[in-house]
Amino acid sequence: MKNIHDEIREQRAQWRRERESRQRAKRWLALFVLVWVAAGLGFMLVLTGCDPATTNVGEDAVEPGATPDLEILSFDWGETSFGSRAIVGTIKNNTDREWAYASVQFELLDEDRNTVGSALDNVSHLGAGGTWKFSALVLEDSAAIARVADITAW
Repeated sequence: MKNIHDEIREQRAQWRRERESRQRAKRWLALFVLVWVAAGLGFMLVLTGCDPATTNVGEDAVEPGATPDLEILSFDWGETSFGSRAIVGTIKNNTDREWAYASVQFELLDEDRNTVGSALDNVSHLGAGGTWKFSALVLEDSAAIARVADITAW
């Protein structure tokens, strides 16, 4: 006959297995999305003949005192529409050009400032002078700090 302590241990073990299963599912989903995005980007590059290295519009591509083509107006921790943890914010297109594709990538760090992962979001057709409300999914539970790693567009 089981006592209450054995039942509690079994319930905790079941909860742990369920949590680990959800975490594995999130990782597989992130891998699937990453592969899908990479394949789409490769296809777009082949079709357009663009070299992303020449179209970086992040901070490194801007002379001091100049306004970047794409500017992050704000970002903070938030949630996706499905309740998952994310980095949410707004990017402004400071040009008269419509970008066929734009992406923002963040480096994720833990409390000790060790890199624990990355988060990214992308959009198609960012209009001239338009703004984009992005939401970059964060799968790493230990992420405590996010910093902009790259902004790319073509």
